[in-house]
Amino acid sequence: MRLIDETGLQRFLARLRETFAPLSHTHTVSQVSGLQGALDGKAAASHTHAASSITSGTLPVERGGTGVTSDDALRQKVLDYPDNDDLLEYLGLS
Repeated sequence: MRLIDETGLQRFLARLRETFAPLSHTHTVSQVSGLQGALDGKAAASHTHAASSITSGTLPVERGGTGVTSDDALRQKVLDYPDNDDLLEYLGLS
């Protein structure tokens, strides 16, 4: 027993093509709700920041930073001093 004949199948497939977009298709920016606003809020691919705007992370030496994230690490790097843990261990206090 056939539930659908060839004509019915053709009508069904036509209705699917009318209802759904093909898997591979495109849209303009204006056809996607909220996309232009989201794009407007993003920074350009090439941009700069003032040093005073940088509030986290590690600035590498070649970019004018210290390349470290703590005072102890800076002292050890610049002055070749041991860090607190090394000093406590040396003194037998750890």
